[in-house]
Amino acid sequence: MVNAGMTQNKMKNIKVAITGGIGSGKSEISKIIKNKGYTVISADETAKNIMRREQIKTAIAEKFCLKTDENNNYNKAELAKIIFNDKDSLNWLNSYIHPLIVKEIFEILDRNNGLVFAEIPLLFESGTEKLFDKIIIVKRNSEQRIKSVMARDNLSREEVEKRIKNQYNYENLANIGHTIIYNDSDLEKLNKQVEILLNEMENKIL
Repeated sequence: MVNAGMTQNKMKNIKVAITGGIGSGKSEISKIIKNKGYTVISADETAKNIMRREQIKTAIAEKFCLKTDENNNYNKAELAKIIFNDKDSLNWLNSYIHPLIVKEIFEILDRNNGLVFAEIPLLFESGTEKLFDKIIIVKRNSEQRIKSVMARDNLSREEVEKRIKNQYNYENLANIGHTIIYNDSDLEKLNKQVEILLNEMENKIL
């Protein structure tokens, strides 16, 4: 049985990135790992916190000509519509926000010993994979991914397919050498896959 305490007292710090396409199940795997006592940082949650900062909200609203309310908030659905239908807009937002996300994530990861994890959807797009000791790529059947995101975000099939098209191709041969988790069955099997992987990783740093 995996116990995060096995590595928390070790001086060696092993940074592990968790990534995969939209709807692949990254967050579910992150939750499993976190429940086993490990530090897991979410790039999405970090990004949300950063994008609440007044200076950031103003810059994004001005860049995309978004109307703001009395609290300087813009319509997030309107921003999503813009960036997921225009790759240049998406690239601009990623290049603006991502360095801030990475800085904040690594400040937290560096304060922890042993195995530490970060869930980062845009890992390869940003070139951030080079900063991690190990990478876990989560893969899932495309139809399951589409249905999952449609239900989760209340989007049409066309909208989800556009988002997938704008993402990194996780079938890329450059992924060879990284750890793959196939989210193709039930939660019990997924738990077992994660537990086996964590045990293997623990054993390598003992």
